[in-house]
Amino acid sequence: MQMGSKVTMSLLNFKNLASLMALVPLVAIGSAASAFPTRIQDCTQKNKYQPFKDILHNVNIVGKDGRGPLRKLGPKFEINGDKSIALTDEEIAIIEKSVGMITCFNKKDQAVSYAVASVQRHNGQVVTNSHVFLDRNTGVGLAKIERCEFENSEATPQKIAIDFKRENYILGTDDLTDLYYEDRATVLLERPVEGLSNEDLLQPQNAIDVLRPDQAMVVASGKNQPSIPVEQVPLGEAVAQACQAMRWIESPKGGASVLMTDCSGKGAMSGSVYLARNDQKKLVVVGIHRKGGKDSMDGKPYDGKKSYSMAVPIEQSFIDEMDRLNANREIRSAQLKSASGDKRSN
Repeated sequence: MQMGSKVTMSLLNFKNLASLMALVPLVAIGSAASAFPTRIQDCTQKNKYQPFKDILHNVNIVGKDGRGPLRKLGPKFEINGDKSIALTDEEIAIIEKSVGMITCFNKKDQAVSYAVASVQRHNGQVVTNSHVFLDRNTGVGLAKIERCEFENSEATPQKIAIDFKRENYILGTDDLTDLYYEDRATVLLERPVEGLSNEDLLQPQNAIDVLRPDQAMVVASGKNQPSIPVEQVPLGEAVAQACQAMRWIESPKGGASVLMTDCSGKGAMSGSVYLARNDQKKLVVVGIHRKGGKDSMDGKPYDGKKSYSMAVPIEQSFIDEMDRLNANREIRSAQLKSASGDKRSN
């Protein structure tokens, strides 16, 4: 995390974001224009096996590395004397239940994809990046994915399989080059996270309605893992940091923007959840991490070009897709119960 030499974003950029985002709609599930695979597992036939190291997006340490143990640093978080982002014990417990890692395995049970994911808005579904499941070069299912699971960050973690039926996921894009600013995904779990009530769920909110210039945020990145360890965090403990929103940038083709920040990270930070306090002082989700600068820029101050982190912001259309995916699940569940009742009555 870098505390000085900030690039201050103007209020004008924030006000323009709403109109910018409206120009690029989220691809709808089942859309005729969609080029998504019918089933992620079925799109592995023509693709060469992609080693684990090749699906990690670059992320660099921006200035001083501000990452640390969630439980230790959370209550002390502050930015430039602003302590409003400090977390309560209750908020920390909710983050541990809600934020974790998605790992996808091949037939040999080797990890071929690995990223952060978070339960948001509806228990039983997680949000992460599309590139977790897609080959960045072809835009189809990552080679040889056999199964994926979500593991949260509790001391005794819950491991829950991801259900990859076609109706159970929405990918924001299958174009990871030109449409990188829509690199987000929602997928259903096979069951809800236990002990996470509807009142405790992390709630996403349209980023333009929450963020102000240089606003403090918390980035939660799941548990520290031995494959890509954070040295200052004990293995198995949740990783978090306080950092700042720096500016919005417009996509190369116009339309939706991405959020630039001075947050620090390394590989497998993809999907990390960006949290900020809204006007009611409630902690809400405003974005998910996508990528950052190169390793060679480690320790350099934020500059927005070579030393940075990039987040895909939450927008209302994405929240609507979360609701639709959950509603479809509830409809299917009701239909199954009805069909089961009809069989018993016969």
